[in-house]
Amino acid sequence: MQSTTPKTATRSTRREAERALASSFSTFPRFCGLLEITGKTGARISFRLNRTQREFLRRRTGWDVVLKGRQVGITLLLLALDLYMFLTVPGAQVVVVCQAADGHPSVRAISRTLEMMIGSLEKRGVLLDWETRNDDYWKLAGKDATLQIIEAGASAAAAIKKARGLKITHLHCTEIAYWEYADETLRAILNCVPPRELGSSVVYECTANGAHGAFYEICEATRGGLNDHTFHFFPWYLHEEYRIALAANENVLPKTQRQKIFVETYGVGPEQLKWWQGEVSGPKARGDEEFVNQEYPSDPDTCFLVSGRGFFDARRIGAMLAGAKPPTRNIEVREAGIAQMR
Repeated sequence: MQSTTPKTATRSTRREAERALASSFSTFPRFCGLLEITGKTGARISFRLNRTQREFLRRRTGWDVVLKGRQVGITLLLLALDLYMFLTVPGAQVVVVCQAADGHPSVRAISRTLEMMIGSLEKRGVLLDWETRNDDYWKLAGKDATLQIIEAGASAAAAIKKARGLKITHLHCTEIAYWEYADETLRAILNCVPPRELGSSVVYECTANGAHGAFYEICEATRGGLNDHTFHFFPWYLHEEYRIALAANENVLPKTQRQKIFVETYGVGPEQLKWWQGEVSGPKARGDEEFVNQEYPSDPDTCFLVSGRGFFDARRIGAMLAGAKPPTRNIEVREAGIAQMR
């Protein structure tokens, strides 16, 4: 009797742990709690959803366009979602498409992130029987689901052949504004995606890179209601990390017209304003507020205008937008089926 009691307790504890682990796969937010990621300091940390990530999950529809600032965690969240779909959806064919470049740095970075997540699952006791586990392709033995990373076409000829012969049920396109042949690549890849009513999903996510190109046109078409995607924009002040605590009796006031708009229009508080002013005076920006606005946008129109290489002076456009009065009437003007102005 004395010898069997510890064994019984051990078996019971093991079963409880297995049930708890299985329940963690029941929803995506709970699944994220199993994962480890690389933090901003370079250390391995547990994955905890921030406010921006939670807000995207609340709004997402499965066919989404995400215009984002840097380092808010949207790409990381979507890679975790890619992995979750691969592990939980029978027959899922998950494809991540990234920028093509010499040495394949984007593929390597995405692969490292996914491998860290997979490793954290295995460390917690999740048994994964691999048939294939490469740097850019994963498949479990006896399962139809696959997860792979492919690069956008490095030439027009290569782009139109991308993903030929594949069936893609879940498509994740990252940093489209930096693809060399985005239009050609998208036309080829989207032909591999079944209709939405069959359960497929497509998400485009990128930072702004000028008011031109495939990603800009996708954003404008989505905002204009010309496709069935959902548009998401996450301004810098939504991200809880972008604030600095005030010292005793410290009072932070706007220094520029843009900062005045932050406070009066967007409700930016003193701690957030202190962070913004610190970024403007920091070593990267060196007083260039437009550079900070490009990296950490506050609205979806200005971030396109101040990024990339525009013909018109971005500073002058920004100043004109900041001083513009609200419109008395809004009319949509269409040209060639695309909303050009609203």
